[in-house]
Amino acid sequence: DEYTLLKEHLKKTHKAAAMLKGDKLKAAEAEKAYQEMLTPLQLRRQKYLASKKSSAGDRQKQTLSRLESFKSTLSQVLETKKKKHEKTWTEKDTEVYHGQVMADGSDDDDDNEIHKDPSWMTKELKFKKHIDKC
Repeated sequence: DEYTLLKEHLKKTHKAAAMLKGDKLKAAEAEKAYQEMLTPLQLRRQKYLASKKSSAGDRQKQTLSRLESFKSTLSQVLETKKKKHEKTWTEKDTEVYHGQVMADGSDDDDDNEIHKDPSWMTKELKFKKHIDKC
């Protein structure tokens, strides 16, 4: 008696879902599995696209932050160069490579020029003129 009362109560409170049986159930499960299944190529493609999207934004942010830090460093060096302009560098203070064919008195443009600050950011790249005679 109690069993039938509980059964009737459950039928009233819960709506039963439509049940598929036999071939219809197998066909529905196969269709659902086919829709959910991804090929290995599709899985790799999704993994690649997800990692590329996240790393592209992070890499761009990282690059921009490095660029900003370089700009600030460069501006600080230029400001200190302007402040410390009173000390000038002469040829005696800097090391000069000797052993060139025309080391002294060559027709370089920088013979009588006062050398600039030796820090790497403010130096100008100049090459000595070589004369090769056979």
